[in-house]
Amino acid sequence: MKKLVIAIDVGDTLLDRSMGKIVRMESGRLTYPTFPCAIETMEAIKRAGHKMVIISKIDPGAEAKVTEYLVHHQIRPDLVDYEDLVFCYDRAEKGPIAKRLGVDVIIDDRVQVHNSMAASDIPHRILFLGGHDDRDIYTLTTSVLEARSWMNVFVYINNLSQQ
Repeated sequence: MKKLVIAIDVGDTLLDRSMGKIVRMESGRLTYPTFPCAIETMEAIKRAGHKMVIISKIDPGAEAKVTEYLVHHQIRPDLVDYEDLVFCYDRAEKGPIAKRLGVDVIIDDRVQVHNSMAASDIPHRILFLGGHDDRDIYTLTTSVLEARSWMNVFVYINNLSQQ
């Protein structure tokens, strides 16, 4: 089985903002819940020996807030090491970051990100459609696997690791 480096987005890929539900963190701040089976899938991916990195586009100054979300949901440091958490301020930066990190698979909900991943020569792209689909606004110019749930993601990662 091939060990993969998998890049995962945060908003609308891990955190489910589609229903407007919120949960209170220990700090009293509010956050969104994770998508069903997201944490369990990430745990299974880690047990299989794959490396996960977070590459997330955020607003300047939001690093601490997003890190707090990841800690609250036990994603960091339990599933993703601190050095594997990378923030950027423009979606177009994700492709070059992923290339530098040796990413094999990107899981993201944004068409623009997948288009830039193709330009950065990231071989496998999973368009996460758990919350929304922006293909009615943006043109997808690369091939992607479509995942409507984290169970779909799990199946794709298993299949990709067997190639």
